[in-house]
Amino acid sequence: MTARRLEVLDGLGVDYAMTVDSFDVRCLQPLPPFEQLLGNADVAACVEHQGGRYVLGQGYTSSFLNGGVFLWNVPRSRDIRAEIVARGRAHFRTAADDQHCLNEVILTRYFDHLRILPCQYNFRAYFKNGRRGWPTVEHLDGVMIYHNATCMDEAKKMLPTKSRAELPPLVNDGRPLTPHEQFWRRLRNRFKP
Repeated sequence: MTARRLEVLDGLGVDYAMTVDSFDVRCLQPLPPFEQLLGNADVAACVEHQGGRYVLGQGYTSSFLNGGVFLWNVPRSRDIRAEIVARGRAHFRTAADDQHCLNEVILTRYFDHLRILPCQYNFRAYFKNGRRGWPTVEHLDGVMIYHNATCMDEAKKMLPTKSRAELPPLVNDGRPLTPHEQFWRRLRNRFKP
């Protein structure tokens, strides 16, 4: 377990900190103050791609947190982090056990101390060159923190990115669609990414 990144926070002498994976995370935009991102929470993170998972303790969550980017209110999260570290050191399961321990402890005992951030703060989609079963995007506009080692070199070529993605307009139907037209519209939309 990579407990060191949770333990080192107490020695930094700061109120707020971010922990990130060491090699596959890149900040694409200036971040708001951590205090603002955390609000009244002690910890903040984004949900993992396909966030529905079974977890020990709570049993199930639709909000499995990705361990690659976490924000912490350092003093107020001390007990939470200590419990995560102790759990991870007590029993080895897998190399990514820190992510399981983070989720088990936070989602079972401290879910009311958690703020779930939008995916723009830990964006995991593939950029241009996709992989089956994962979302693939053509731009990284609006992404604050990108987290995908496979596409990082390509993403670096696109810097700088826009602070917000463009929202294309929808074509106005001009009239209510018939049930037959609604059926075909739903069918066409089902196969779009």
